[in-house]
Amino acid sequence: DEAVARTLVRRARGGEDFARLASELAGFAAADLELGVQTQPKLAASTNAAVAAAAFAAAQGAVTDPVQSDFGWHVVRVDRI
Repeated sequence: DEAVARTLVRRARGGEDFARLASELAGFAAADLELGVQTQPKLAASTNAAVAAAAFAAAQGAVTDPVQSDFGWHVVRVDRI
């Protein structure tokens, strides 16, 4: 939910490990977090245009603000560009 997503963002930006937080707060395994190499259209097709736009506007190493899609709330950490 949005509150969990906002907590994850705050804590990750504060230096805590993103994968550990995703597991602790939302029950995701490390493998669930790996999106692999993406293009903006490919990510938009699997989430929505707003999630893809946020991810592709973020700098390497950044964590996006929470963005909602039909699947729920998304937080993206950009590992590399």
